[in-house]
Parts: sequence; C-alpha cells; structure tokens
Amino acid sequence: MDRQRRANNPQNYNANGTVKKGKKTWKKSNRYKKTSSKAAQVDRKLAAHRKSVQVRSPSMFMSSLKRKAENAGGRFNDFPTQRTKLSQVCHICGNTVKKPLSQRWHTCCGIKMQRDLYSAFLSKCVDVNTNSLDIARAKQLWPGLEPVLSAAVSRAYQSANGGKTVPASFGFGQRQRGYMNSGISRL
Repeated sequence: MDRQRRANNPQNYNANGTVKKGKKTWKKSNRYKKTSSKAAQVDRKLAAHRKSVQVRSPSMFMSSLKRKAENAGGRFNDFPTQRTKLSQVCHICGNTVKKPLSQRWHTCCGIKMQRDLYSAFLSKCVDVNTNSLDIARAKQLWPGLEPVLSAAVSRAYQSANGGKTVPASFGFGQRQRGYMNSGISRL
C-alpha cells in the first residue's frame, strides 16, 4: 500500500523518501482502494481472533473462576505451581520425583492415580499461608477422596471405551487399560 501511495503521489514526498510538511492532497487509485479494503478485512479478522483468544485466556479464566467461587460462598486460593510441584510429589512418602509430561499416571507408595486428578486432590491440601503442601492434611483426606478419584477415572475410561472422546493427555495407554480392566485402583 505504501508503494502504491508513493507511486500515485510523488509530489507529497521529499527526495530522501520522507513525507513533505504542510497540507497535501492524496490520490487513491482503484488498486490502492482494493488493497486497502483487503488489508482492512485481514485486520478485522485478526482483531476478532485476538478477542476470541482473550475470552479464553488463562488470566480471564482464573478471574472468572475466582469470581464464581466467591459468589458461591467458596474461596479461591492461588499458589505457585512451580514451587508446590504437585504433579511430582507423593503425599505418602513426601518424595518429589520429576516426571516427563508424557507420564500421565502417578505411581508411588501403593497409589496409582491419573496425574492431573492426583494433582487436583493435592491442590486441596496446599496451605494458603505458606503456599506449600500440607502432607498431614493430604494423608487425612486421601482415604475419603481416593474412591471418588478412582470412580472418576473409571467413568472416563468407560466413556473412552463407549466411543466418547477422552483427551489423549488423560493417559489411557496399554498399561493403564490393563490396570482399568483388572478393577484395581491400588498397586
């Protein structure tokens, strides 16, 4: 567009290519108008995409979640995930073992649980004052929540076998299929 504008209006530019000062009239060719219209359409689509991304952005999700929790009489606790390392820690022995993202199951101390569900359980046990995992609280809550989490895994597995879509990140590989078919939730 700049090249088209310069070609149609050489009288408005200095020899070094800068725009002359003062009042100017700009001629717009039909090609320039067509190119300008296309550029406006691309900009409009880009703005719509940015708006849709903003609606789905993590920070907007977090603020919406906080508002909904508080409106429902609950509370929202934000804590640093890099420091708590919930997907890497075992609440029974307290050991932290770095796991690759491809490892979707937590297996330690007789517990075998889908990693994201286990992390969600542990997030309930984070001390809001210290932003660290309260292992004593996790040990206290585990017996009551382990059957609930196992049932959630079982429902997801049944959905996957029933033809419904379950995210691949859930980790239903060959080893977990055998685990689910055996009906055992603990090692």
